[in-house]
Amino acid sequence: MDARDSKGTAVAEDRLAPVLERLKPDSRIFAGLENEANLLLSTWVKAVETARSAEIDKVKDQYQSQLSKIVSTTATRGVSKHHFKGPNPAKEEEEIEKMLDFAVENEFEVEIKYVKSNRSEVSEVVAPEGVERDRLLGRCRSRDNAFAVYKIDRILEARLL
Repeated sequence: MDARDSKGTAVAEDRLAPVLERLKPDSRIFAGLENEANLLLSTWVKAVETARSAEIDKVKDQYQSQLSKIVSTTATRGVSKHHFKGPNPAKEEEEIEKMLDFAVENEFEVEIKYVKSNRSEVSEVVAPEGVERDRLLGRCRSRDNAFAVYKIDRILEARLL
């Protein structure tokens, strides 16, 4: 491309090449700038990583604080069949009595293996309502919630449900 003055004469045609050569930067200067740029870059990366780590720690602290609030305000679970301090199923009469008392107190159903008066064995699911002397009183789930009375000494096995 040609630059011309108002008279149409080429301007600086012969001086343009030396001017451009002088404007060309010295490669030794760039070597020094590259080292400086690398130092600035590493400093900046370290600052960003530190800030990011601090932000992550802040979020972790907030999360743990919120989680501990949730855990402390959550209602405790009620008693489960696993709170019973005895064998499940129970086979000894004393263990069966303890299990039935636990089931009545905590409103748990029990499955019993029972010997009827005609000597036949049955398995029934019972919602116990009480224990009176040597009898279990409750609703038999196996017989449409019918009220039933069972002699404890005829119960062969009881299992909490």
